[in-house]
Amino acid sequence: MMSDHSQNQVSSLLRKKQACLVSEETDQTPAASPLEKDDRFSTLHLAVLCVCLPGLVLYLLNKYVAEDGSQQLAVATLWDLNSFLILVGFVLFQAALYLLPIGKIVKGKRIATGERDDYCINGFYAFLITVVVLGGLWFFDLVDVTIGHDKCLQLAFSGILVSLFLSIVWFLKSFTIPKEQLMNYRKKRNFVQEFCMGRELNPKFGKLNIKFFSMLRIAFIGWALFILTILAEGVERNGRVSPALGLVVVFQLFYILDALYDEESILFTKEIVNDTFGYIMTFGEMVWIPFTSSLQALYLVHHPQELSYLQVAIIIVIYAVGIFIYCHSNKQKNNFRRDPQDVAFTNLETIDTGTGKKLLVSEWWGWLRHPNYLGDIIVHLAWSLPCGFSHIIPYLQLLLCVRMLIKRATEIEEDCHGRYGAAWEEYCRRVKYQIFPHIY
Repeated sequence: MMSDHSQNQVSSLLRKKQACLVSEETDQTPAASPLEKDDRFSTLHLAVLCVCLPGLVLYLLNKYVAEDGSQQLAVATLWDLNSFLILVGFVLFQAALYLLPIGKIVKGKRIATGERDDYCINGFYAFLITVVVLGGLWFFDLVDVTIGHDKCLQLAFSGILVSLFLSIVWFLKSFTIPKEQLMNYRKKRNFVQEFCMGRELNPKFGKLNIKFFSMLRIAFIGWALFILTILAEGVERNGRVSPALGLVVVFQLFYILDALYDEESILFTKEIVNDTFGYIMTFGEMVWIPFTSSLQALYLVHHPQELSYLQVAIIIVIYAVGIFIYCHSNKQKNNFRRDPQDVAFTNLETIDTGTGKKLLVSEWWGWLRHPNYLGDIIVHLAWSLPCGFSHIIPYLQLLLCVRMLIKRATEIEEDCHGRYGAAWEEYCRRVKYQIFPHIY
């Protein structure tokens, strides 16, 4: 599990795996400004997002998951030193795990500056070590396993403060590096855009690649730990794991572990290759993904739902279909990108782009132009269904996911059309639908 995850203001908060299904890595030219529309609207939009999104997270956590929704969102109630230290300790611990000599070192895709950085691929091990360490602390009564749930507002507020501080650090640091490593905002350059969207293309502290580290280690491992502490709260309250809560936690953990196990694939996403790292993305990885992605589990702890055996079976089938499409189409995409000459692709149909690269027009990618996005949407639907239909909040993440993926698909296709011209037009003629068969 995080993609991707373009610099769309909300989609930057939700990491997703992207697909312009070509066979080889492409050399990147310096990136153009991601804000090509009306400058005043874009700047105002960013400013509103930066102010409103933190408040929205706190409002959702307080109003819709608290016992009576009456807690006042004042600094005096939101600030908690222990919560702040827990969050900072988590970030530092994950940074230390990233630098451990475990896993493997791989070269990333050539970024806009022409560089290929080294990345430490050990996120899955980092998650296992984190769970073991926290389990040991809980076993010896050194930490309360439900503290994440009990202090969710305070932890989210601490995340907002830390993400703001780090964004200032990224912004100031960007003035110390060569100009060719910065985003070229051209005539639309202003402080709001540069601070919110970021200036540096590939921020690093020593061997720590900030974008890559934040997208998986902070966002997804933080999300996993948060839903585990919510599960513990549910067991403490009810003496058992309810089927609805159990489904949500298992579904999301599997999704997260898949992302961590296959974290190498994120090196080829647009976020890593072309996007800058500013306040929007920092806040997204540290606050938005861990806390809003856990709303279903939080909702079920405070608003329990009863499911029949038939409902459980149907929801499991829906999730299985979604995760199968999501995982298999992503696997085919990544394998084809790495080695289009592999024997697995010998009998599959492709379109020659005339650039030395090919477009795959068979199996998943002959069915839809973005089948992995359809799988992702089905997965999000499946882990929302256990919450029932009495409130819209458990479906907020699903709605944002659909919106983000539709926009992302459009951006990717515009990019592919610019690169491959007539070959891409032929691909679109033969594969008519983007995400939803016979609909869109």
